[in-house]
Amino acid sequence: MTAEIAVLNRSAVALAADSAVTIGRGASAKIYNSVNKIFELHETAPVGIMVYGSVDFMGLPLETLIKQYRKQTAGKTFLKITDYKSDFIAWLETKVPISKDDEDLVVGLISYDLFGHMNTEIEEQILKEIRRQAKYLKGNNNNIAIN
Repeated sequence: MTAEIAVLNRSAVALAADSAVTIGRGASAKIYNSVNKIFELHETAPVGIMVYGSVDFMGLPLETLIKQYRKQTAGKTFLKITDYKSDFIAWLETKVPISKDDEDLVVGLISYDLFGHMNTEIEEQILKEIRRQAKYLKGNNNNIAIN
């Protein structure tokens, strides 16, 4: 789990993040404690980006992509911070090659994780309800009436 913090006042913003990342799943998961999660998005403008969760985009390291974006957009400036965000997202969508197989794989992994989490939550709720109802059934000789 990533911890990030941004402290703002009228004249500055300070960004901080932990440096741990988990790569892989289950028994093959490895934890590294020296990962950068804060990067300069622009060479001269004071614009930073913090990453959390997965440190890759469609299987490509975000650190590398951010550095490539910074090089390719050198000299290009914007008036608003939201313009930097929009330009970076547009750059990812148009300049980063993503195969259909890679896209399908990432969607499959996200879906697998999401449905696994949902399944765990449903099982916990069912067990909680069984335990709750079991308290009432003990007094009724464990007979369940179906209406």
